[in-house]
Amino acid sequence: MSETTTDKPRNWRWDDDGDVVEGAYVELGEAHTRRDGDAKPILVLEVDGEPRTVWLFHKVLRSQLRRELLRRPEGEFRVGEQIRIERLGEVQPENGGNSYVNYRATFAESPTRSPLDILGGDDDQTGQPAEPEKADGDDDIPF
Repeated sequence: MSETTTDKPRNWRWDDDGDVVEGAYVELGEAHTRRDGDAKPILVLEVDGEPRTVWLFHKVLRSQLRRELLRRPEGEFRVGEQIRIERLGEVQPENGGNSYVNYRATFAESPTRSPLDILGGDDDQTGQPAEPEKADGDDDIPF
């Protein structure tokens, strides 16, 4: 469903269906809203044997999905993998900014980082800090 579509499964309605949706990934795409006809991102999950559309209106949720995809070498979710989205409710920032709806998305097949990846790659293979490379003509004179 990488293209814009008008045929989509029944919507997940947070107020009616609950604050948690969990299901097998089907596809990520776009659908047109009834209100203004604009294409908006949607996530389709198979929930209890039925495909359901989760509209990705809120930036918080879109950002979590995007961050997860950026962590994956192939940049995609696998069809059938379990995704859980929890609507945590409205948040009013302490600094007086605009309120927003917060979410927590979890991914059963999220890649894990090795301890070496977590610590970063600043050391050479001996465990000693790597020497910074000198530019041509760099003779350690600070001016």
